[in-house]
Amino acid sequence: MKYQNVKYGDPKPNPEKLIYVDPRDVNYLLIPKLIPCSSGTWIYSGDWDQKLCPYDYVSMYDDWDSWSSLVDAQRVKGPCLIKINSLSHYSGFKSTFSEDGVDRNSDFYENLSRNYKINDTKYNSPKKIKNRLDYDMELYNKLKDNGYDISEVSKGEHIDIAIGRRGELLKLPTGGEHRFIFSKILGLNQIPVKVRLRHSKWQKVRNNKYNNGLDKLEINMYSDHPDLDNL
Repeated sequence: MKYQNVKYGDPKPNPEKLIYVDPRDVNYLLIPKLIPCSSGTWIYSGDWDQKLCPYDYVSMYDDWDSWSSLVDAQRVKGPCLIKINSLSHYSGFKSTFSEDGVDRNSDFYENLSRNYKINDTKYNSPKKIKNRLDYDMELYNKLKDNGYDISEVSKGEHIDIAIGRRGELLKLPTGGEHRFIFSKILGLNQIPVKVRLRHSKWQKVRNNKYNNGLDKLEINMYSDHPDLDNL
């Protein structure tokens, strides 16, 4: 199946402009990321926003670059969507982080420690596991106490999303996964994101809003959609 980059005019607003979303509304991770680079905004047709991956539990121990091969290995044809709450780090962080600090007796911590030789570079030794989770605990507490610091975006710590044909918000595996998961676990109301990929049908909705205004059906469906603000 082919996924085409379709020209629909310049995406409005500026593709580098941040939008603010409720992380609780972002419930799927798109793999692979599809976009060829981490700058600009891409518009694709096709069914990349439709297929759910048949996984109840997905390990995040491997590098994200390996996920394309994971899809091929499982004979899932084309891009697919993974539930955020099926990611190992989602359930792992929930069970390991608390007001008391890092629980080094949690199943998540013990699994990381037991399998450190096959973990990615962040977790491939007992010392790295301790140091990384201590760092993650600091980030978790910082988000809990202060919310998402917009200044982090200027340091390259931004979160990228895709938007499906009906306006579905989808996490892209381009970085910031821990920060994003913490935002969901903590129930933050808003986080800044960059839209890197839009479905061509969603881009038509944006064009309609910009050129003519939404029709009655679109108003009912999308009146409060964050990607239609300020058009």
